[in-house]
Amino acid sequence: ETLRLIANVRYQQGEHSAALAGYESAAATFRALGMWESLAGADLQREIAAVLMKLGDCAGARAKLDEAWATHSRIGTTSSFEAAALLRHSARMDLFLGDGVAAALKIREARGLHDVLGTKRSSEFASLCLLDGEVAKETGHSEEAAGYFEEAHAIFESLDMSGSRCAMKARKGIKDEAMRSFKSIEDRMFDRSALLRIMQRIGVDLTSEQLDSILARASGQGARPHEAFLTWVYEGPSG
Repeated sequence: ETLRLIANVRYQQGEHSAALAGYESAAATFRALGMWESLAGADLQREIAAVLMKLGDCAGARAKLDEAWATHSRIGTTSSFEAAALLRHSARMDLFLGDGVAAALKIREARGLHDVLGTKRSSEFASLCLLDGEVAKETGHSEEAAGYFEEAHAIFESLDMSGSRCAMKARKGIKDEAMRSFKSIEDRMFDRSALLRIMQRIGVDLTSEQLDSILARASGQGARPHEAFLTWVYEGPSG
């Protein structure tokens, strides 16, 4: 496990070649101890797939993802939290290869697992919501995408992870979809009801207090409501 933890740190630091070497050393230890066919072994296989994808070895990553799922199937853990994480990584691979339909199906399956497991407030589920938004956007369901990005951001914020890379990615997703929606002159008017209509259109549920805050910011800055909203999303309520 120590080798695996060190490899995880290398991966997070962007040192992907070093991370792969560490994961492979951990895999050799797992095999020697008879742990390769285990829940931890399947999760290590997923981690190896993730770093292979970062290194551009899509074929190797896909093979390792398939190996991990086969391991889960053999040991009876296809309904586990780790299996849900594997489905998310496999869906990301599908999206990368241009198969948004396959990605969406795996995301639905992973969502179902999180629902049963009661893990819908975890960072793993938030990452799944983020991916759901990316898939929806790529498959032409932009209005749904904003709702998924908002769902992801709300979870990251509840976990005190609002400054994380993933949370910032979720905020950018909300911002991009809001920009797409701000098309007409009516949308840009200094009007609370117009702003509410836009929020409903892009699937973002704001409280009355949040709306008041945005409109007050717009008034104080001499900005249009949509501009104040984008600042609120990207910089945070106190930005």
